[in-house]
Amino acid sequence: NLKLQLRNESRQWKIQYSTKVHHQAKTAMYNLIEYIRITNSKLRLEVKNIDNLRYVMNVLREIRERESSIELEITPILDLYLMLEKYLPGGLVEKEELDQQYNIRPSWRKMVNFAEGIADTLSGFQKQFKMQLVKDVKHFNNDVTEFRVDFEKHGPSVRGISPSEAVERLARYTDQIILLERKMETFCAGEELFALQPSQYPDLIRTRREISLLDMLYSLYIDIIKSVEKYRNIPWVEVNSM
Repeated sequence: NLKLQLRNESRQWKIQYSTKVHHQAKTAMYNLIEYIRITNSKLRLEVKNIDNLRYVMNVLREIRERESSIELEITPILDLYLMLEKYLPGGLVEKEELDQQYNIRPSWRKMVNFAEGIADTLSGFQKQFKMQLVKDVKHFNNDVTEFRVDFEKHGPSVRGISPSEAVERLARYTDQIILLERKMETFCAGEELFALQPSQYPDLIRTRREISLLDMLYSLYIDIIKSVEKYRNIPWVEVNSM
């Protein structure tokens, strides 16, 4: 009859709705659990250099920023599971899954406490790393100066060398400047981390600009040489038939 049919339809709608709610709650919960797991792993990184220090401090900053709104993530998840437990028949949600949602808030608090301990430990390292950074930047400035002098004396733009020799030198100095630029990025990030006045490297920037221009020039030269070689390999018979 109509009453039984409506009851069945209502039951089917209830199952479909609960399945959708369950999927939403489970996905949100597992995403948060996975974030906590990964973040705990990141916090356990052994700090051996300034890159490690910067990495862990960024993780700590991320946790502090998320902590202000974490209840807006946890509370809806718990409310959804509470609704599923209260209004739906047992067995829809497995016991292990229910235990996980009960542990979300304690797991987050445990991670925050761990992060605070890491922050206290790092505060003792910061002075040491800051002093080392200042020393490394000073040495790096000397390295950049020496690189510039060497580039001017033996680089690809020196007069009297053949194009092929210039290409070889260009490749060598390109590799060297890439390494220097990576170090520069590390030191700049370290200075930002410790709120230090950022160092300037005009010689490095000027050399990079010159290398880029020379690379464009000799790339064109190589293309022309390849084209000439290609035409040299064409038999004259084929040329006459063109």
